Amino acid sequence: MATIDFRTRSAADVDIRQVDLVSFWQQTLPAAIAEHGNLAAEACASYGLVPLGLVVGDDAFTLVPAAGSITVQAGLAEAVVVADIAAEGFSDLVQDMRSMLSFMTKGDIEIRAGRLSQFIAWEPALRALLDGRAAHRPGTATFSDRSGEPLDLDRSFRLTDDRADLAHFLAEAGFALLRGWLDPEDMARIDDDITRALPSYRPGDGNSWWATLADGSQRCVRLQRFEDHSPTSHRMLKSPEWRSIASIFADGHLAPTGIEALVKPIGVVEGISDVPWHRDCDLGGHSYDCAAMTCGISVTPSDEESGALLVVAGSHRAPSPPFVIEPLGLPVVTLRTQPGDITVHLSCTLHMATPPRRGERRVMYTDFALPSRAENPGRAAKISDIRESAPVTVSQPPGYLGG
Repeated sequence: MATIDFRTRSAADVDIRQVDLVSFWQQTLPAAIAEHGNLAAEACASYGLVPLGLVVGDDAFTLVPAAGSITVQAGLAEAVVVADIAAEGFSDLVQDMRSMLSFMTKGDIEIRAGRLSQFIAWEPALRALLDGRAAHRPGTATFSDRSGEPLDLDRSFRLTDDRADLAHFLAEAGFALLRGWLDPEDMARIDDDITRALPSYRPGDGNSWWATLADGSQRCVRLQRFEDHSPTSHRMLKSPEWRSIASIFADGHLAPTGIEALVKPIGVVEGISDVPWHRDCDLGGHSYDCAAMTCGISVTPSDEESGALLVVAGSHRAPSPPFVIEPLGLPVVTLRTQPGDITVHLSCTLHMATPPRRGERRVMYTDFALPSRAENPGRAAKISDIRESAPVTVSQPPGYLGG
């Protein structure tokens, strides 16, 4: 069977002590450059990266792209962009407990020179250097079915379809549309459950996200622990049709016991509702967690008018800087659904939700996660804290690429 277990690290590997900057750039980095400097250099060339200076306390060093490799220099003489990071944040960054994007999301970084976007753009080069994972090279991806013929990216899968075909498609494209897997009548009941549950959520309750509409009103757009409010959802999570998703791959994915409901109103002007292009692992932790299968259950229809999920086919295969879409050369696919359909995307597949133009869309989301290889609650808590405390939807920084 196919596998989507991309993990290269275990939570047991995480050094809970702060990484010493001097020993890191004098010993760890030279060893990483000797092994993976060519991969990092390819990432720098693909995305026009400029020399990056990092300041941690009283110490500083600079990563400089070079022909076929990377050089590391003491101080900031060659740096074009300079970032000041706290010691704990630096330790988290080099261990992939946090990503470069997470520092923008949380706001705990100071850019002394250059632009924040130039710092974030280094993410795939840093991961290539430290984890040996080559960055995406624009224009290199192809898509084939099990017989070697071109893959039909618009295909959907019914419950009766060959599971080997489904697994191959999902591993190849990074997403799949499961057509008619759940009962539309159950979706109508869940729609009513959402309406009844909404008044029980309050801003700041720790179980909901809120958005501001153009008329100034606030709406609850994310209902966590929704299964506690919906007997139908609770029953659905135990159904054989739903639980069978866990066995698409041979990786031992775990069927979730909880689910959240999302409400997509028209006219959101502030808050996290329809999130722009992102990967679920964008804030960090890809090497510990990917790939989970993130499932969206359509409670109401989705299309260009009511809003829909868009995915970048093949974007799970290799990292690229956040917010970069068109330069990748990968196809964008719109997943149009009816009540009872399920969208599945891998946690490292680029995706976004388009805002509704007509009517309000409702959907439920949850993950089939890989079994943990070690427990480290602090690592997961860092990402959760950053994600939950994000004040507004992250939008694309201007002038993202290059110098």
